[in-house]
Amino acid sequence: KIDTDAYDGDVIQETELVGPEFRDPAQVIVDAKQKHGDVRSALARNDVTGVLSIALDRAPYGPNVDEAKNLTLQTVASILNSTRLADIPAVLKGLSAESQDTGMNVVGFYVAACRRFRLR
Repeated sequence: KIDTDAYDGDVIQETELVGPEFRDPAQVIVDAKQKHGDVRSALARNDVTGVLSIALDRAPYGPNVDEAKNLTLQTVASILNSTRLADIPAVLKGLSAESQDTGMNVVGFYVAACRRFRLR
């Protein structure tokens, strides 16, 4: 199998988009696990916007932190799955612009992971 994208000068690599995560990869996964636990217990308070903001705060990015990215994705998905579909637009509008951007990046990571899995 030949990766034709490797020879395309217009292809942007992930390392060109963002620099590496400034935290140690081990610390990133510890933070993601802690946040996942905090979110699960905070969902009982029914403040979905607040819980989603917590989950998206300092979300992992860059290379070498895929496990933390997956856990963050699971956390965000569990929040949205526990929310009524009709309430999701209001929840998303209640997020800060930075949290909305981070949420889109988390969804983008999921889409990219699905594409990689499907192509294999």
